[in-house]
Amino acid sequence: MGNSMLDDVAQTLRNKGITIYIFGVEGVIQNELLTMAGSEDKCFYVDTSEGLGNFTANVTNNICDISVSDCLKKADVIFLLDGSRNIDEENFRTMMDFVTL
Repeated sequence: MGNSMLDDVAQTLRNKGITIYIFGVEGVIQNELLTMAGSEDKCFYVDTSEGLGNFTANVTNNICDISVSDCLKKADVIFLLDGSRNIDEENFRTMMDFVTL
């Protein structure tokens, strides 16, 4: 998916009030992550899957730093993981462990 299409899709979601957080691990194109997230404070990257646990507190603080009046609605949370051949089984398990924290 090209940068323009990524930007269009992400902007459509943001226009509907959806907040997008992006987590990238090892070998991703960081510019594409930023395009999807829309701002650097919603874009997180680590060099290896072992580094995922190191920024859990930072992510939690960022997501939970929302005023109470903004949190009155229920929200669906979706984790989209790369399950392609680019990710070996061990790294996929690490990602699964991270999203189930």
